[in-house]
Amino acid sequence: PQFVYVQTLTKGDVFGLAQCLFCDQPSLCVVSNGADCLILNKKFFLDHCSSDLIRRLRVEVSPYPSEEKLQEDYVTRINWDVYKTALRREMHAGKRASVS
Repeated sequence: PQFVYVQTLTKGDVFGLAQCLFCDQPSLCVVSNGADCLILNKKFFLDHCSSDLIRRLRVEVSPYPSEEKLQEDYVTRINWDVYKTALRREMHAGKRASVS
């Protein structure tokens, strides 16, 4: 499996609301270094959430990028890493040649 960085959560942040509020959200999971989490059933949350709160959340919560955008960002990052590695090797080889 490959991991794509989407966002860093900090104290008080929420994860999973975008899937409740917007259509066609990518399937995501949280990778944690031991954070405490409160887990709510999505159906329970939506059944007990007022329509006023749902409207407010749709304004305040941003949808996640599409799977296509996440894939594009991943490919860009991989290409950048390959380029950096090749450039470092080239520069390192150039330094050796100039010392000789």
